[in-house]
Amino acid sequence: MDQTTETVAHFIGLFHLTLEQDRLRDLYDKTEYLRNKDAEAGQLLHVSVNVTADLDTGGYAPVLEYSVPDPDAAPVLTGLFLPMAADIAFAVMPDLPAAGIEAPRFFTQSPNLPVIPSFTLEPASSVVVVTYQFNGLDDDDHLMMKGETQFTDPVLHSDMLGILVKVAEAARGPVTPDGLPALPDSAAALESVQALGDYARALQAAIETAEAPEITGLTAHVIRGEAAHGIFINGKVAAEMVALDDIMPAFLKPVEDEGPDPAAPGDGDLTPAQAAKLNHPADDPQDDFFDVDPGHLVVTGANQTINEAYTGQAWLDAPVIAVKGDAFTLNVISQISILMDHNATPSTGGATVGNGSNVLNQAIIEIVSSEQLAAEQAAEAGEEIAPKGTGLPDNWVVTKITADVIAVNWVKQFNFATDHDRAEVVLTGWETYIDLGDNQLVNLQGLVELGYGYDLILIGGHYYSVNMLSQINVLLDDDTVTYSGLRPTGVHADDNLLFNSASIHAVGADTYEDLGEPFSQAIADLGDEAGSIGAAVARDSVFEGTELLRVLYIEGDLTLMNLLEQTNVLGDADEVHLALEDFVNVTGGEVTVHTGSNALINNAALKQFGVDSVIMTGGEAYDDALIYQAELIDTDATPSGVTLSQLASEAVAFLAEGMLDPETSQTEDAPMQGGVDDGSTPVDIMQTVLA
Repeated sequence: MDQTTETVAHFIGLFHLTLEQDRLRDLYDKTEYLRNKDAEAGQLLHVSVNVTADLDTGGYAPVLEYSVPDPDAAPVLTGLFLPMAADIAFAVMPDLPAAGIEAPRFFTQSPNLPVIPSFTLEPASSVVVVTYQFNGLDDDDHLMMKGETQFTDPVLHSDMLGILVKVAEAARGPVTPDGLPALPDSAAALESVQALGDYARALQAAIETAEAPEITGLTAHVIRGEAAHGIFINGKVAAEMVALDDIMPAFLKPVEDEGPDPAAPGDGDLTPAQAAKLNHPADDPQDDFFDVDPGHLVVTGANQTINEAYTGQAWLDAPVIAVKGDAFTLNVISQISILMDHNATPSTGGATVGNGSNVLNQAIIEIVSSEQLAAEQAAEAGEEIAPKGTGLPDNWVVTKITADVIAVNWVKQFNFATDHDRAEVVLTGWETYIDLGDNQLVNLQGLVELGYGYDLILIGGHYYSVNMLSQINVLLDDDTVTYSGLRPTGVHADDNLLFNSASIHAVGADTYEDLGEPFSQAIADLGDEAGSIGAAVARDSVFEGTELLRVLYIEGDLTLMNLLEQTNVLGDADEVHLALEDFVNVTGGEVTVHTGSNALINNAALKQFGVDSVIMTGGEAYDDALIYQAELIDTDATPSGVTLSQLASEAVAFLAEGMLDPETSQTEDAPMQGGVDDGSTPVDIMQTVLA
């Protein structure tokens, strides 16, 4: 089923289950009471009943005689009395004529009692959800088999990673935190409507003046307004979103593992790394659990950092929303990808294998009319939609909230990892698997909110509806691979993936009108302790087809916000030296090195379900959208010597004073002593970056 139908069906199913449970409990309690009332049954009561009926059948009547009752003698109606709450305001019913009226289905008839109908309506509540998820990993491995190689201090790589983070913050441009108020740091403080309102207004101003920042090497795209509705991949319009499985690094793509016996079931989908580490310990105890695939494999990359969040929301909506103040409807998606991938590896004889790295920012903002969607679904099912009624409401009920109403979801997911491996490897066996990377950091969040629906919402303050999705990926993958003796068979130093995917899908299109006098007066009257609205509002033509009008009055502001931040920061600057002088004579086989193949993944989906609404405002109306996508990719290693790249030079402007001072500690700053194939490629590309 579609999302809307599934949500409604889920709610109806829970309602029926609860109803059946209540019925069973009521029946059980009554039966238990009767059974315990008379523990020991006495003699049966014998009662003789004599029934007489003085009834005579009439004579034969070949024609049915029927007389029409007097129309002036119509019955008087009495209301259905329901429980009343002290804080609920009830409608004042219009005067009913003495005759010629039709009894509504929720009324009962009585010949003597007066008409006193009453209704109850629950007010909407507020909800605040704050989710903060953080993963931190320091996996800077140091493997020495001979102890003859000197490596660069990993602190220098971490300093360079800090520079890239500064660049990413500066690249946020139109939605940088410097231009927006700081969000509160607690759930209690987040309930401050003033802070949320200031944030929405500042965000609106930022959208109107959004421009890409001037950073050398940065490719940025700013799409705003109606043009931002659709699918965009790296700033260009696309027909469909890219599937993650299609672009994963080759080393991380699942492969079907059939096990040692092709006829036996395998272990399911395994990555090459998992398949290499696990050799199917079978029932035979002689099988070696630590046996690996033929050849020699050294892995220092293949890390995954994943942030994934889904929010399905149907909290508060109405076909008509009347706002005394301003109305803001903002949808913003910001995506930043920063990649620095400088590699110094054996480059002759076909030893270096490079698939390149993939940087992808994709976003979609889609708003669908609820009426149009219902018509399309009915057409697909071969059904017809029942025509809308033409009558105006004769009855209405009002519930009042003398405060603000907020529905805020604030989600922040952060992965930070360093995997600066230093390895001196001597291969002396027939089969070898060395894994210094292959880490996984995962943040997951799923949220479904089902709330309230009314026919009319009256707001005495302002109306804010803000969706803000922000995603950042930063990867440092500067790898150095050297060898002495035989050249390694394959060195995979790139094939990284930086993936940002965000979607805002809303059911319910909004249109804007000026606030009319009847609605403005109704808001003022309810603010002055009035108990209901007048017929001028309740019987407005906009409510045509509504039998009982349900009205919510909010004295303050109505604020609906979804704020999501996802950040991946990964440093994977590896240095590997392979000592292969006697490799052919001792072992043989292929030698493969993976220093890249990292995946940084941010995936966010926001789905809102509502109805098409007419928003009447007494102030200003702002309905805007923005998609901002920026990429900075630096993969050009310096051909001779080691100096700051153009990217690093540009980033210096964003560093704190003193960050590049020479006092940075460096305990192992001598170049690697392993042999190199021709001497034209620097042995240690990061040695003097910040030294």
